[in-house]
Amino acid sequence: MAHSKTMKFRGAGGFSFPKRAKKKCKEIFLEEINRVVLWAAQVGLIQPHARGTHQALGGRPPSAVETMLCIHCLQLWWSLSDPSMEEELQERPPDRECTTAG
Repeated sequence: MAHSKTMKFRGAGGFSFPKRAKKKCKEIFLEEINRVVLWAAQVGLIQPHARGTHQALGGRPPSAVETMLCIHCLQLWWSLSDPSMEEELQERPPDRECTTAG
């Protein structure tokens, strides 16, 4: 009998269900934060004071306010330095999703 590479749970009656990946603490935390924090309201308060592309003084254009707010909050909540936060964003998909979902 050949075994499948994906694990399956055999329930009562012989039904099989694909095994679900367990959510990690950070994923659960980010989901709860997205339900609690009113991101649009926060961005609305910051946006009038943010430097727009028309104000950029050379160099790369400024990042979106939503992205920068999310990154700043993640740094505060997880006590990360700038290089550590950069590494987190490169290695962990939930953190990247947070910064793009806004």
